[in-house]
Amino acid sequence: MSVSVFPGDQNYQDNIIFDRSWILNSGWCEAMVALREQARAQGIELGTADRVPMEQSDIILFVNLPTHRAAVEQIRQRYPRPLLVLIASESPVVQPHAAVRSNHQLFDRVFTLKRLKGDPMKYHRLPAGCAFVPNPAPADIPFTQRRFAILVNSNVNSGLLRASRPLNVFDQGRTIRNGGWSLPLRRQLQVSLGSRYHLRRRFARAAEGLDIADFDLYGQGWEPLRSGWFHRFFPESPWRQWRGPLNDDKLHSLSHYRFAFCYENFAGSEGYISEKVFDALAAGTVPLCHGDRHLRRWIPASCAVFRDDYSSDRELLRDLLRWDEARWRACRDAGQAFLRSDGAAPFHANAYAEDVLRGLRGAVEATP
Repeated sequence: MSVSVFPGDQNYQDNIIFDRSWILNSGWCEAMVALREQARAQGIELGTADRVPMEQSDIILFVNLPTHRAAVEQIRQRYPRPLLVLIASESPVVQPHAAVRSNHQLFDRVFTLKRLKGDPMKYHRLPAGCAFVPNPAPADIPFTQRRFAILVNSNVNSGLLRASRPLNVFDQGRTIRNGGWSLPLRRQLQVSLGSRYHLRRRFARAAEGLDIADFDLYGQGWEPLRSGWFHRFFPESPWRQWRGPLNDDKLHSLSHYRFAFCYENFAGSEGYISEKVFDALAAGTVPLCHGDRHLRRWIPASCAVFRDDYSSDRELLRDLLRWDEARWRACRDAGQAFLRSDGAAPFHANAYAEDVLRGLRGAVEATP
């Protein structure tokens, strides 16, 4: 069996999607590496389209929906023999149309985060969240030598007040529809209401308001100059605890803190969990979690702090400031035990790879 990866908007060439150096500190990148390694071990040729030509492949694999539906239509017309398979693993905030069934008509098999009713031969649900556990030994830095908390996130300018112009809030939906994809207004509103980018800013302001000296904020887009139209009239205060982009290894940086901010960018019930909480656990710190409504099904309460247990970020931060070493270490050790348990196994890169390969083999075997 041979699988050709469609170049897509990321211009996947020269097998870069399977190279750890492509995206540093990315569990998703680890999953792609594991996918290719397991494919090779099973005698499956898997590579980008310049390495595994589409016309010679059994499957053409799309990693998330391309910008233009016409690209898929052209592939279907030009190469009628290979199966077209979609892996829709991106956050609903980034690709809200990926779970819209009418957008799946051109594909023979679809891997989704969200459970979709329909032909079981067509739909294959991805492991919960598509998050991937890294496996370095956590640095055992003493409690007294760790700083309080760290937030590593981009400050995405989404929402009415942060758009460059008020009508820009409709740009994403307009771009998706202009690309030929379907995005019902109900779905667009559902995802928009589930977006949680603003919680990053709210948490950072709460830490500022409590004057927490050893709280550090890293990432892109925290410069006040990137604020939206509203803040041109009502200027946004500088982010006093912003330290700039994170230039060090992420896990190494996290290991120097007691707590790590791990809010997802979406809080619906679609099974989306990124690597954030697992990065924190692997680094030996305690994650502060908020995201999918079913998050507690996968992450034990003993090894994390959940925002939903508090009425405000200030209440959460005040509680964490009272934690002594014994309470913190008990939570941290529970996190290490969870990573070694069967409960974490579905989130490993190898588990993801095997699940995807099982689905690909099933699609080929079911073809008349």
